[in-house]
Amino acid sequence: LTLVNGAYLQAPKADFTKAVLDEAFLEQANLEGARLDRVRAEYAILEGADLRGVNAVDAVFNHVDFSKARLGGAVLRRASAVLALFGEVAAEGLDLEGAELRQASFVEAQLRGARFVGAKARKGFFRKARVDGAEFGYADLREAHFTEASAVGARFLGANLRDARLYRADLTRAELVHANLMGAELRKANLEGASLARANLYEAVLTGVRGSGFDLTDANLKRVVREPA
Repeated sequence: LTLVNGAYLQAPKADFTKAVLDEAFLEQANLEGARLDRVRAEYAILEGADLRGVNAVDAVFNHVDFSKARLGGAVLRRASAVLALFGEVAAEGLDLEGAELRQASFVEAQLRGARFVGAKARKGFFRKARVDGAEFGYADLREAHFTEASAVGARFLGANLRDARLYRADLTRAELVHANLMGAELRKANLEGASLARANLYEAVLTGVRGSGFDLTDANLKRVVREPA
């Protein structure tokens, strides 16, 4: 199947398995519960689309615009969404386990309880996103931006956050056990009750951090910047 213009398309629960949707215009389309496994949809426009509960395992969504789409409960495991735009999506429980998300943008996205386990999101942009309770275990988040993001209770077990920006991020009760935070910026972050046990904080910037009771047991604190120069 090849589809170019499907704006406002009504196709809930449709089967698009292996379809070619490159550059397809699907703004405001209703694809709730559709099967999109192994679809190729590079440069497609899915702005405002209803993608709740879709299955898109191993799909290719590079450069796709998902802005303001509804992705709650969608499964995009092992999908490739390099440089994709997820700004302001409503995507509670979105499953992106093992996905390729290099330089993808999640600005102001609603991602509570989402799964990014093992995802490759180097230079991902999560500015002001809500990732409360999300799972980032063993994800590649090098140089990712979580500026002013809400990550209350989020889990970053073993995640690679080298050189990541977490300026003013809310990490209340977040789990960063064994995380690599080498060179990360956590200025003015809220670490209330967070666990950074055995984390690597070499040369991390912790000036102005807020909160109490955060756990630094056996963390590498060499050359950590604690106070302004």
